[in-house]
Amino acid sequence: MLKAHPRLALGETVREILDLIGREGIEHFLDSKQLATGPADTDSFYYDHAARVIAQERGNAPVFVFVYLAANHFPWNYHYRPDLFPGWKTGNPFEIDEYLRRQEMSVRDYGEFKQRLAREFPDEQFLIVRFGDHQPLFAKRFIDPTLDQAEVATRILRRDPSYFTTYYAAEGVNFRPVDLSSALDTLDAPYLPLVVLEGAGVPLDASFVEQKKILKRCHGLFYLCAGGAEARRFNRLLIDAGFIKGL
Repeated sequence: MLKAHPRLALGETVREILDLIGREGIEHFLDSKQLATGPADTDSFYYDHAARVIAQERGNAPVFVFVYLAANHFPWNYHYRPDLFPGWKTGNPFEIDEYLRRQEMSVRDYGEFKQRLAREFPDEQFLIVRFGDHQPLFAKRFIDPTLDQAEVATRILRRDPSYFTTYYAAEGVNFRPVDLSSALDTLDAPYLPLVVLEGAGVPLDASFVEQKKILKRCHGLFYLCAGGAEARRFNRLLIDAGFIKGL
């Protein structure tokens, strides 16, 4: 489940975005070997590559770039890039403090990336959607510190949204999103590709039109709507249409 928020550090996910990849297509992937990624590379390293891809691929057709970032990912039991924000202290436990420090690194790099897009591509329009995959692993211990481990586990098994809600945000550079009607305050992650397409003004194919109908019927829920019946029916439609194969 994703919660809309106006200012957030960029998170990461793969599984949910596969819905968009499978139906819209991505022509080329760059893995860590091709990028020559190193252990000290922060988000700015990947933003640099994204800017190069945009410069190379832009033309008469839109370009979709998915940037996977992990500088603020776990583990948080050591100082990643201690040369950055060396005096950072919040008074929280070490792992929370380190998590927040890395978030601050991400906020800085993201801001610089937006400035770069506006500076280097003044005549181009960009829709940027940021989103989180999951809460940090330590969050479950601090959402309600009065609960013991067994009660926390019970609440997670009951799908308490407090333990599953993360964030997303959409904004433009030289661009105002065309349609954010599907960008509800809270929505399940499988709807995020729909938000991307509508925000960019891309016409929806039949599968996304159907998914938007589900979003409206279920008020942002997907997996748990109607006890899972809506998700099962939609996946069956995708299978029958040939979008999902090998099952």
